Amino acid sequence: MTHIAQIYPILASLSWLKVPVMILFVMSGIVLILVVLVQATKSGGLAGAFGMGGDTSVLGTRAGTFLGKVTTAVATVFLLLALIYALLLHAETGPPQGMPPAGTPPAGSTE
Repeated sequence: MTHIAQIYPILASLSWLKVPVMILFVMSGIVLILVVLVQATKSGGLAGAFGMGGDTSVLGTRAGTFLGKVTTAVATVFLLLALIYALLLHAETGPPQGMPPAGTPPAGSTE
C-alpha cells in the first residue's frame, strides 16, 4: 500500500492545477447553493416565494427526484474538488509547521 507522503512529489509537480481547481470549486459551490434553493420544501421553498404553487414545477412532476440527483452529483463534485485542492496545497507547503518528521520518536522518549 502506498503511503500518501510518497504521492506528494507527484502532486507538487501539478501545482499549476490549483487555480483551475479553485475556480471549479467556487463554481460548484455556487451551483450547489442555487440547486438547494430551487428545491421545493414543505413550505414551498424558493419556488413558493416566486408564486409557483407547491404542486406545479418548472421541470414537471418528477422534478423532486431529478433535483435530488443533481444535488447529490454537485455535492459530490464539490467535496472531491475540496479534497483535491487540499492535497495540492498540502503537497506544495509540506507537513504542518511544528510537526516532527515522520518516523521520529516522541519528545522525552529514551530511544
